[in-house]
Amino acid sequence: MTNKPISNKELLIGGKLNFLSQKNLLSLVENNEKVGIVINDQVSIAMMKWNKYKELIMP
Repeated sequence: MTNKPISNKELLIGGKLNFLSQKNLLSLVENNEKVGIVINDQVSIAMMKWNKYKELIMP
């Protein structure tokens, strides 16, 4: 995984999660290496594809 700064298309405002379908959320994560959820004006949660996560934590 690269160490690029997060772009606006990779950010999601936490309050919008209530209005986002699971299909749209999955699509957002599949189309971006990472997705940051902004809560209280800061990126508080990060999401990525499960396979990428496993690559990071498993030897």
